[in-house]
Amino acid sequence: MRAVLALLLAVGLSTSAMADSVRVGNRVITEDDPVGIVVEVLGKPDRIVEIENEFGAVVAERWEYFREGKTIAVVVANSKVIEISEEQNR
Repeated sequence: MRAVLALLLAVGLSTSAMADSVRVGNRVITEDDPVGIVVEVLGKPDRIVEIENEFGAVVAERWEYFREGKTIAVVVANSKVIEISEEQNR
């Protein structure tokens, strides 16, 4: 898990607002939700970034959604949400 968090910081999440949930309309996505809920609420991601460990193995994916001047990033591993963040676009 430490390796995943270090990689997330390396890809630029250090300036984002980390959260354990995000509201989308009248729905909420939380950590530990299955990916099916994310797709149901947000739809298909606008971009998927693979997160690799130090050996090059993919350990998670960062699903990015560009909505109303912000980026919602949902990190998924083992078919579950492990982290959520929101960033204001510049």
